[in-house]
Amino acid sequence: MNKRFRRLKISGKFRIALYGTITMFIVAFFIVGQEFLKIKENVQIIEKHEEIDELVSEMTDVFNTKDIRVADFVITNWVTFYSEVDELSAQFDELVNQLTPLLEDEDQKKQLEQILETYQIHHQIFYDEIFPAVQNGDDQAALHAREDARESRLETVELLEELKQMTNENSQQVTENTKTSLEKSIKVLIGSLFIATIVGLLILRYMGRMVRNDMDEVITVAEKISEGDLLVHNLDDASNTEIGKLSQAINQMRTRLNEMITQISDVSNRLLKKSGELSGHTEEIQQGSRQVASTMEQLAKGSEEQASSASNLHEQMGNFLQMISTVVFQSEDTKKLSQNMVHITKEGNEHMDQTTKQMNRINEKINESLNLVKGLDEKIKNINQLIVVIKEIADQTNLLALNASIEAARAGEHGRGFTVVAEEVRKLAEQVNHSAMNINDILKDVKEESNKVLHSLDEGYQLVEAGSEQIHTTGTTFDEMHQIIEQVGNHVEKMSQTLYDVIDQSQPISGSIETIASVSEQSAAGVEETTATVHQTTASMDQIRDSAVELEEEAKKLRKVISQFKI
Repeated sequence: MNKRFRRLKISGKFRIALYGTITMFIVAFFIVGQEFLKIKENVQIIEKHEEIDELVSEMTDVFNTKDIRVADFVITNWVTFYSEVDELSAQFDELVNQLTPLLEDEDQKKQLEQILETYQIHHQIFYDEIFPAVQNGDDQAALHAREDARESRLETVELLEELKQMTNENSQQVTENTKTSLEKSIKVLIGSLFIATIVGLLILRYMGRMVRNDMDEVITVAEKISEGDLLVHNLDDASNTEIGKLSQAINQMRTRLNEMITQISDVSNRLLKKSGELSGHTEEIQQGSRQVASTMEQLAKGSEEQASSASNLHEQMGNFLQMISTVVFQSEDTKKLSQNMVHITKEGNEHMDQTTKQMNRINEKINESLNLVKGLDEKIKNINQLIVVIKEIADQTNLLALNASIEAARAGEHGRGFTVVAEEVRKLAEQVNHSAMNINDILKDVKEESNKVLHSLDEGYQLVEAGSEQIHTTGTTFDEMHQIIEQVGNHVEKMSQTLYDVIDQSQPISGSIETIASVSEQSAAGVEETTATVHQTTASMDQIRDSAVELEEEAKKLRKVISQFKI
């Protein structure tokens, strides 16, 4: 049995320990589950008892309220209390219907039957004795029946309290049973956990000791191999466990290391020989590379000077062409500006002609306005004469109206109507006189304004004549400017054509210089690249020589390391 257990894999051993522990936990949980089911049933019973207790308390309250309403009805004979008694009776019956299915104990059922009997007695006393006595006005019989009902109430309430007490006692018993089951469950759970933990630890300790004994031999062999002793014996790798597979791997590693060290020893000897030869060859290549590099540096220096001269010449030629191009562009702009100026002066001359014609029209209109204002002044004078005549007529009319009033007053009663007419005529004459004076004032203002307008038109006429002369002079100046600008445009066009010819003749020269500069730069670049390649080759050969020296040193170190292994 011990051998079979030792040959199991570590995972199998731990699986056995795990399954054993899980089995113990399952048994413990089964026992605890049974106890919890009992606790659940007890809790349901307690809830049912609480519901019974609540219904009994409510029945007691309803019954007491009903008895109070019976007493109120006996005292007051109010129909309202009678209706409330009916409602409370219905409530009590409903509570009885709810309570009956909840009672499972025979004692409780018998107690409920007694309660219903006493309740029925109380009910019959009210409907058979109290109600008829109150309706008939027999107070003595009503009070006597009320006393019987009170005794029935006390008996019923006492029975309800006993039923409530029985329910409470049952609840206490169930509660005690629940506490006992809970304590038992806790003890079983704690005990099972303790036992499972102890058993699991013992199994793990036993397996750990077995694994440690197997691992000690493997560790010993691995330590000897790490120290370089490859002559150590092979481990027993017959088992299919993790330790057996590890032993197989260590045996294979020892064999492979033995073969590898043998091969590395042969390679290091050959490497040491070849590295010495490589150092000699690299030294010869370095000397040749240095001579080539010196020659290429001199050639690169001459190529750079030639390329620099060609580049400077090309740059100067480019600047010269750029300057000529700039002058050409400026001459083109000047040509365009001169053409624009010719066009503008032509348009200005046309505008001046139109302006001259317009000034002539304005001069004619101002002259006409001046004549019209003078005619208006003459007409105002004629109106003034008419106003004087109207004023004299109004004065005479006023005087005639006054005389007519005097004559009418002399005529007495017969001249009264004529007096009224004369008075109205006099008022009309005064109004005409007043209006004539206002018109005279207005005409004076109009005459003053017309004089101002006449003076202003006279000054405007003089200014228009002066402006016409100035515009005529400006038009003559525009004609002269037009001729001069046309001559400037012709000269600019000839100069621009000459500069274009210079650019056309200079472009082949610039192209040749650019080709020379490009070839020189390419030549210089090629020489520089060659020089850089030679330098790079020299540096690479230096690195190769250094690497060969280092390789030789490493080969010596490798031989020293290999000598530490026992093969």
